[in-house]
Amino acid sequence: MKLLNYKSALFIFSLMLIMSCDPGSEPIGCTDETRETFVMPTILEDYFGMYQEGNWWVYYNEDSTKMDSLFVTDYEGIMEIPEFGCVQYEWKNYTINAKHLASNDRVLKATIEGSSCCSWRVIWAYQDDGGFSISTREKNNSIVLNFFPPRSEIVDSIEINSILYSNVLSIQTSASGDRLYFAQNIGLIRFKLSGEIFNLKKHQIQ
Repeated sequence: MKLLNYKSALFIFSLMLIMSCDPGSEPIGCTDETRETFVMPTILEDYFGMYQEGNWWVYYNEDSTKMDSLFVTDYEGIMEIPEFGCVQYEWKNYTINAKHLASNDRVLKATIEGSSCCSWRVIWAYQDDGGFSISTREKNNSIVLNFFPPRSEIVDSIEINSILYSNVLSIQTSASGDRLYFAQNIGLIRFKLSGEIFNLKKHQIQ
């Protein structure tokens, strides 16, 4: 009997040790209350966290003969729970509505997905062609950005309508040179489309 108990205890201990060493297994006792939630890193949240229903942005071209307005619909927040690990990720999907930047004929969809604390991506993609993807990765204990298409950068500053914006994301979205400019805590402040530039005039973020 003692030998049986010893073997049983050894088996249980070995099983627990294997499970604890397996990075893909879900810990024993994981519940919705103890599950760790990951959201997109601050470096992305600062530029894209404001895209929610109820917020809006208004733009004019350089000679003020054309206006465009941008707002969000079809917003969906998803708690993605992987098969293993006591974690979950806050994913988001939404549609960008606008007259010139996007339209019924050229729908612009946005997706935000993550698979770890530091591995996330933001995608703005037209259903026909074009758009961009930004992903994050950890490097030397910090989070860095990767762009696609690669002809994108962070600009030190841009002045629009006498307002100076710092650390602006300048993102190329097509081979023809279309480009979007994002400022921290505001979102899209300028876009270049078919050679024409539209600048942010006013906005509301709740």
